[in-house]
Amino acid sequence: MKTNLQALFLLLCCLQLCTAQDDVTILPGNVTIATIFNVNDLENGACGDYDVSDLQSLVAVTWFVEELNRMNYVPGITIGLEAYRTCKKPEMATQGAVKLFEKYGVLSGNAQQDGVLFALLGPSRTADALPVSSLIGSLPANQRVLQISGSATGRQLSDHSAHPSFFRVIPSDQTQVQVMIRLMLQLQWNYVAIVYDDDDYGRSAATELRRLAEKHQVCVPVFVSLPVDARSSAFVKQAKNISQQLRSTMNGLVRGLVVLGATSTTQKLLRIISSDIAFVSVILSEAVDLNRATLLTSGGQVSAVSAGALVTSPPFIDLPELKPLWNDLWSNGTSFLEQAGKIPWLGEYFTQLSSCSADDSTTCWSQAETQRQIQKVSEEAEVPLYVGYQVKAVAVMVTLLKHLQEEKCGSASSGLCSGLVTTISQRTGIIETLEDSTLNVSNLSAVSDVFKGLTSVRFSGSSSSLLSDGAKGDYTVFNFRRPEKQGDFNFEQIGSWLNNNLTINTSRAQFYDETLLPLTWSQLPPAQCDVDHDCLKCERDVSGDVIFMEGDFYIVAILLANDKTQADPLACGKIRTALGADIVQSVVFCG
Repeated sequence: MKTNLQALFLLLCCLQLCTAQDDVTILPGNVTIATIFNVNDLENGACGDYDVSDLQSLVAVTWFVEELNRMNYVPGITIGLEAYRTCKKPEMATQGAVKLFEKYGVLSGNAQQDGVLFALLGPSRTADALPVSSLIGSLPANQRVLQISGSATGRQLSDHSAHPSFFRVIPSDQTQVQVMIRLMLQLQWNYVAIVYDDDDYGRSAATELRRLAEKHQVCVPVFVSLPVDARSSAFVKQAKNISQQLRSTMNGLVRGLVVLGATSTTQKLLRIISSDIAFVSVILSEAVDLNRATLLTSGGQVSAVSAGALVTSPPFIDLPELKPLWNDLWSNGTSFLEQAGKIPWLGEYFTQLSSCSADDSTTCWSQAETQRQIQKVSEEAEVPLYVGYQVKAVAVMVTLLKHLQEEKCGSASSGLCSGLVTTISQRTGIIETLEDSTLNVSNLSAVSDVFKGLTSVRFSGSSSSLLSDGAKGDYTVFNFRRPEKQGDFNFEQIGSWLNNNLTINTSRAQFYDETLLPLTWSQLPPAQCDVDHDCLKCERDVSGDVIFMEGDFYIVAILLANDKTQADPLACGKIRTALGADIVQSVVFCG
């Protein structure tokens, strides 16, 4: 950042002297959309470092709303934007929602703010979205604010009777666990560890995954939760305990690890495990946000544990406008000042990066180390998974608003007519219209390439999830691998889930041994019970698989009695009538 350093210094001084804000008005408007995002990680029970993915989501959503206002997308209506942060604390999410509702008179009818509240975007995490959605659902129908999420994937939120005002544009974890179990079966895994965040997201997904694993005869000898605060001493202690359990004589050698955790917890866990264990195969959940930094060591390297990791993820939505927008933000002082004036958390994030304080001189901002940090943030910026979904959620909101305006005010009308104001104030009409309508989004392609080829959207009435167009599949599998030519490790899509079928391009998958030498799909050692261990935690009733005849002298025969099944390579298929059951019968006869 080479311009406006004096002005930037003054802005940051102001930000530091003021109490950190938990809510901000980013854009004024006569119809408001409010966001509830993490913004910060949780650190020792308080707001810690800034969550770059959420800051990028805020920048992207702000840009998108500004573009919609510029093109007068909803005639005569200026869309406002407010933001509330949770720091990954459910109680902060609920407090933010209550404060928002009081501000706009949702409960009392006495608004403290001009304009009307149309909808709520978020919260970011399932653990925060659940209490907010439960709060809204407990209100009378005419006070239930529309809530749409672009990142809360918890399957509990699919219960529309319990969460009547909650909708989402991202697939549920119910799909993810089905993809995970199919992926394990295709890898011929039958002995795995499941580690999960100790919150509503992790507990629910992990419990369902274990249920499916046991159904398909995949043993889970290690099933452990992690504290959400990755910087706590309790987290480090638990992560080291997990590392020991993967190698314990009681459990046997566990070569397969499935992690259902956010970026911060997954990153810390992988770093601790990689310092203790040379090799383990890893499957990660969508909560890692396809964030490359999550899989790197503290020194920015790729460990043998992270290399070749598989990630189950909703289809990636690229937002091509974000990267140049983000780069300009960090290389142009004028742009930064403008954005930090709207989103003060950007200024605080810059202070976190530079370690400059209000007592420093302006020379701090032009120091080589500060410039190096800024350049790193700019150059290494990638489009996180959730950013495209957050923009898509806002697109649904504003298109619904446009639809309601045409319906209540007439297609030739402009602005907030009395019929539209009444509909928004009464709330029930908003949700009923969203449940029953197919929304036309064809005009949005003029704003972003995200919407090219997308003409309409509609929600499933039973789960309140956006119906997939099937173009990219309902879910995907990514591989963290080195490109064929020179380059850094990154995510490459190798699989897709469509119509309850998982298709993997095994020729594109690449794994690595403990020395980072590449392995093909067929060369990867399967996560199965080690031959040198008893795997007693997976004892099961095998009476149906064994013919036992008591006697003084015993012959043990291992015979091929069944065919393989394509659906589950670890399960028995149909009885072999030739060179199968007939041989078994002969052995029994001879006995």
